[in-house]
Parts: sequence; C-alpha cells; structure tokens
Amino acid sequence: MTSTVTGFSCLVAEKGRNLQSQGAVGGIVLDNVPGTSTAGNPLFAMSGDGNDDITIPMLFLFSVDGKTLLRAMVAKEDLEVTMAEVEGEPGQSCPTNDIRTMFANLPNMT
Repeated sequence: MTSTVTGFSCLVAEKGRNLQSQGAVGGIVLDNVPGTSTAGNPLFAMSGDGNDDITIPMLFLFSVDGKTLLRAMVAKEDLEVTMAEVEGEPGQSCPTNDIRTMFANLPNMT
C-alpha cells in the first residue's frame, strides 16, 4: 500500500514514520497550498529531522500535480504508482520536464 497525505501539520519525516508504522510501502505528500505546480514553483528536496529510521520512499507533489494523481486514482481503482530512485546526488530533484511528462501521459480526467 502506498498512501497519500496532505498538509504540513507535522514534519514530512513524522508523516513517513506514521505511514511506515501502518505498513505503507511508500508515501506521497501532497502540497496543501492551492495552485502550486512544477510549472510555477521551484523544485526542492524534502528534508529530514536528522534521524535515519524511515525506510519507505517518500515523494512530494505540488497541489495541481497532486490533484491530477488523485483524479487518476478515482478514475482507475487499480492504478499502480511506481516510485523509483533516480541516479544523482542525495536530495537532488527530478528534472521538471520528467515530472511534466509523467503527468502528460495520464488519461484526461476532467
């Protein structure tokens, strides 16, 4: 199970620990600020809290991109989401055009 969570009432690391303790194999954090997207906001790396106890992958999506994913999840109940590590330095963001390409390939769900 990969889980999606929204908001920033606690650190991403705490969200990761909570998801991991519930048996999730990954987590996707959705920005709670309306209108944010890879097209209009700079990419950044999520930071931890100094502990190295979270073993599941965690991903951040801006709100517009997150809504696209949520619509896809509603439209296709058996949707599979794959999260993979990319080569590069730790904390390095995925190139913006890769993210846009990923969402461009989703079916139109307006």
